[in-house]
Amino acid sequence: NTSVKIGHRAKKPLNISIPVMIAGMSFGGALSKSAKIALARSASMAGTATNTGEAGLMEEERQEAQLLIGQYNRGGWLNSRDKYMRLDAIEIQLGQGAQGSTPQRTALKNIGEEYREVYQLEEGKDALIHSRLPGVNTKDDFIKLVRELREETGVPIGLKIGATHHLEKELQVALDAECDFITVDGAEGGTHGGAPTLEDDVGLPTIFAVSRAAQFLAQKGAMRDVSLIVTGGLVTPGQMLKAMALGADAVYIGTAAIM
Repeated sequence: NTSVKIGHRAKKPLNISIPVMIAGMSFGGALSKSAKIALARSASMAGTATNTGEAGLMEEERQEAQLLIGQYNRGGWLNSRDKYMRLDAIEIQLGQGAQGSTPQRTALKNIGEEYREVYQLEEGKDALIHSRLPGVNTKDDFIKLVRELREETGVPIGLKIGATHHLEKELQVALDAECDFITVDGAEGGTHGGAPTLEDDVGLPTIFAVSRAAQFLAQKGAMRDVSLIVTGGLVTPGQMLKAMALGADAVYIGTAAIM
């Protein structure tokens, strides 16, 4: 049996048939509409979930995805109630392996009509991802957000971070907020348009990250209540199995799925 339940404490846990999901890659910011639709369709065929990435809610992706995890993101494009109430799990995106939490901008000249519609951008405006989540400036702000989303939706609420030297400190904040799952992105995580120095030379390698995260959660007695998802450069079956042997409940794949 390869099925996995993510968010044991949630009213509506996320049940996937295999412990491999499609990672967050945004429409427009990373992938075309046809690619997002194809990935959503294939995830549904495999009985697993796909992820919106840092984007708005694309109707075609929602229709094709049997299970859709959406990123409550630093651009604010999926952060309204009418959007996040339609998700099967919510992943609060505070950072990623390849870029940490650096701000990003998609210039007006690169924004097409469909992109503008999905992101609900004003005419003449660039698409901006901030360095931090608007309105979340303290630990207490984050805890309040997690609790509000859990009460409103009933679906698993998680945190996504890039793995750094401060990993355990940040995991403790997630535990204090009673997150249902934690997504840890190792330094090998790719991204579209990222600075090569950040992608190649900054952050904690994925296998070290999963080991440290799993050990910390075990020490805190949280392994049963909090699902650990690991991502970042996992390409071969052996790498995915290694991450799970070290303590991950499931993994995300991005580049491997695209290829």
